[in-house]
Amino acid sequence: MAEDDRAVKAARAKALLKKRQQQKKNEAIASSSGTHSPGASISRVSTPALATQETSAVSNDTPLLSSPPPSQGEASASPVIAPHSENGHIKALSGGGTMNSAPRTEDYSRVLQDQRQTIALLVSEKTALTEALERLEGIDSKLHDSQAELQDRLRELEVLKRDVSRQEEEGETFLRQTRELEAQNSKLSSNLREQERELHSARTEAEGLRTQLKDNERRIRELQEQIQNDDRVDILESKLRNTQDRAEEVAIQLSKMKQTYEKLRADYEGLQQEYQQKSSVEEDLKRQVASLDSDLRSSEQSLAKISSERDGLVATNAATVAELEKSRVSIDGLNDDLSEANANVAALARQLETSQAECRQALRRAEDAEAAQRNLQEEGTGLMRSLDEMRPKIVELSSAKLALMEQLEQVTAAFRQKDNTISELEAQLESTRVSLDEARREYEKRGKELEKEKITAETGQADLQKAYNEVQARFDDTIAATREMEADRAKQRQMAARLQEEVDRLRSIGQVRQEEIDLLRSQMDEREQAGDDERRLLEELQQEIEGLRTDVANKEEEISRLHQAGPSTSPLPSSKSLDDEVKGAITQQLELEVSNTKSTIRSLESSLYDAEAKYLSLQKHVASMEDELAHLRTLAKRQRSVHAPRSSASVRHSDELRRSSFASQRSNNLSRLPPSAIIDEGLPPATRHRRHISLAMLQARMYSEAEAASSHAATKSSKTAASGPGHSHTPSVDSSVLSLRWPQFLDESHVFWCATCKGDLIVL
Repeated sequence: MAEDDRAVKAARAKALLKKRQQQKKNEAIASSSGTHSPGASISRVSTPALATQETSAVSNDTPLLSSPPPSQGEASASPVIAPHSENGHIKALSGGGTMNSAPRTEDYSRVLQDQRQTIALLVSEKTALTEALERLEGIDSKLHDSQAELQDRLRELEVLKRDVSRQEEEGETFLRQTRELEAQNSKLSSNLREQERELHSARTEAEGLRTQLKDNERRIRELQEQIQNDDRVDILESKLRNTQDRAEEVAIQLSKMKQTYEKLRADYEGLQQEYQQKSSVEEDLKRQVASLDSDLRSSEQSLAKISSERDGLVATNAATVAELEKSRVSIDGLNDDLSEANANVAALARQLETSQAECRQALRRAEDAEAAQRNLQEEGTGLMRSLDEMRPKIVELSSAKLALMEQLEQVTAAFRQKDNTISELEAQLESTRVSLDEARREYEKRGKELEKEKITAETGQADLQKAYNEVQARFDDTIAATREMEADRAKQRQMAARLQEEVDRLRSIGQVRQEEIDLLRSQMDEREQAGDDERRLLEELQQEIEGLRTDVANKEEEISRLHQAGPSTSPLPSSKSLDDEVKGAITQQLELEVSNTKSTIRSLESSLYDAEAKYLSLQKHVASMEDELAHLRTLAKRQRSVHAPRSSASVRHSDELRRSSFASQRSNNLSRLPPSAIIDEGLPPATRHRRHISLAMLQARMYSEAEAASSHAATKSSKTAASGPGHSHTPSVDSSVLSLRWPQFLDESHVFWCATCKGDLIVL
């Protein structure tokens, strides 16, 4: 609002000045046109139109202020219009005379009042402008302060940026060092993992070899026990005698290999212990070297830190010295500027005094003019004539007054500007003095600190030199120790290479043996699979034989029923002959079917016995291979157990003869081993003993059942023989059936389930 008021006042003052300039022009035109009659000028001044125009301009100053200044056309047209109006007014006033003296005094009073109002407006505008200038000076000082603070903050920001960049560089160096350390750590960990993997693989291979050796020994023990408890010992005695020499040689070779293996194993364990000791010593030395390296790095870092701090302090000292020189130069320049400013202030003060004297003179002139105006007002009409003569002087004085007021304003503005510059220069000088004092104090403080830090740095450098010498000595010792360790490691590596070669050789030998064992196992598995196939085939053939035997029994029963029903169903001779023919045909057909079934049974039995012979040959081959494996480890036990089987050889031989006599009806005296030996191989001793007991009990039961069946068959044959002569062929059939069925109770290829045993497979 204050600015708006000042703008309004300034516009008002400009409008008043323009109005007065127009009045001057009009008066000049009137004076030039009124030289012939002096009353015309008086009448023009006292014209009521002009008075009303002035009053309307004073009363309505706001619209005049907002109206734009008159253009050149209007300014040029106004003098042309004025003479006509003035002539009219002169004509009107020429007849008036002294009657208009009172309105003229009123007009002069109004003009004076207008001038006083304009002076008051100008004074108020001056005060408003001074206030605005003071506010602007305060704002300017605040702006300078804010700019100084901004520059300080910018300097601090630059310092912080430099610190941040330095910290970033240090962080990057630390990151690079950490990455290098991580890479070295990863390399060391990978090497350690590889060594652990190699050690673990060697251990696993050793454990695998041990487990394989244990499995082979267990298998050999089981085979030995099976061979000792098996009935095939009598058959294999001849092979034992033939293979004793070979077994002895193999046993000798095996004992030598065992001795060499034990020796190599002991050497390997000793070398492994030595390697572990050396590795532990090497790890201790590595830890010591790492600790020494860390100490050396820490000492180097501390030395680098101290040196960097020293360099930084030297740089800061040089910077402070340079700043001090700069501040001195700036202080000298400011002193020069201050002297120049004092000279300028003195010149401005002189100019201000002269301008003030001129202003006083102008004011005195204005006061004199006002006094003359008052005298003129008191004198009245006598002075009105002289007023025409004084009007141009008044106008000149007013214009001179305005010009002097403008000069006064300019001088006051310049004086204020110089005051502002002087105050600014004084403030800058004071700030430079303060900064200089602070810089001196800071310089003295930094000098003291630098002296102290220099002393501490010298002492720390001496300590670091001592520590460095000690670390260097320890480092030389560690280098010598590491060289010795490298020599020991080279020896250990050579020894480890020799041991590795020996281990590789043993592994190759073990792999060859393992391949042989795997080959034998695969062959044994194939033979066992073939035996299982043969067993399944035998079971299928036995089932077919049983089915055919049931069919034959059913046919024989049907034939016997037909023979028994023959005599009762023949009342007439014609029907008897027809029945005989039908019966004959039926009997022939049945006998043909029976003969066919018997031939199929015989063919199946022959194929069964062929399969059994093939199975026995395979069993013999498997047994020979098992004997070869068993003789590699159990020669001593076999030699001790040779006499015991010979003592029981006669009994077992008689059993074999008895079994072969029972089996001669089917297989042309084919000597074969019982299939129970195959089952006995995979049974533990307790189960095997329980199985032998159950077999003995079952054999006794089977003998009793066979005797009961033979007695029942005898009674049945006696009954059929008493039935008639036409049935003489039935006993032959029954006897053949009995002869066919009788050996199945003593056939060792049949499977039975014992009622007293729970879940045990019984094979005879």
